Amino acid sequence: MYVIGMTMHRRIRKVVISAMAVLGAACQRGDTDGAAPLPRALHGLELGDVRTGDSAAALIGRLHGKDVSPRESYVGYYGPPEMRGVLYLSRFDEEQTAQLQLAAMADRIGSGSAGFGHHTQFVIGETVVHSVFGFAEVHYFFAEETDVAWLSMPPQIARAALAELMEVELDSIPGFGGERRIIT
Repeated sequence: MYVIGMTMHRRIRKVVISAMAVLGAACQRGDTDGAAPLPRALHGLELGDVRTGDSAAALIGRLHGKDVSPRESYVGYYGPPEMRGVLYLSRFDEEQTAQLQLAAMADRIGSGSAGFGHHTQFVIGETVVHSVFGFAEVHYFFAEETDVAWLSMPPQIARAALAELMEVELDSIPGFGGERRIIT
């Protein structure tokens, strides 16, 4: 019962924090069509350029080589060019669709594809997180509820940025050694 209560509390907290971030960003930027539900910073890298809507969907579609048709899309660029991170977020209509997209991405990358390798996965709470290395960055991708997220970060800060994004302790994120771990 305690675990269920804590899980529900964590989800409610994330919704409230996301809503506050969206409202705050909308007020600061002066736009009313909804700013991206992306963190303002990840491990000290400030959110800079943000793409939303059709622009973000087109960018994500190009990366997949096809239209993935999410309900909402966001792309956030963090930090300066010499230490750049990117968070891609696709929000689907149903949790099942998000899980299917995650499985398709994991299958497509498999044991190595299009510049990515060392595919591993681990579990944090109830979330399966996949990791790959490619293009001199560590990439994590996972689905939570109707969202599919892909985080690309420089290796020296990737674990810390993911821990911050997922609101867990750094020790919850395994090192990039190819091992498969389950974190509870």
